[in-house]
Amino acid sequence: MTDADIMPDEKNGVLRITIHNMTNPGNNRYVQQLCDVLNSSETLFPGTNPRLVYNLVSNQIPPDRGF
Repeated sequence: MTDADIMPDEKNGVLRITIHNMTNPGNNRYVQQLCDVLNSSETLFPGTNPRLVYNLVSNQIPPDRGF
């Protein structure tokens, strides 16, 4: 189990679910694959119009930025 942020983006008609990183890179890859499958389904939030969009926090960090 991990934390996630849920942010509405009314301008683009989406509800963004940003999942925090797992304990290791292998698990992050599995979660990213799950996000890809869920995103391809273009599911709408029940009873509303926003489309659910899933991603990982690590995918929002540009590759050229090191820590």
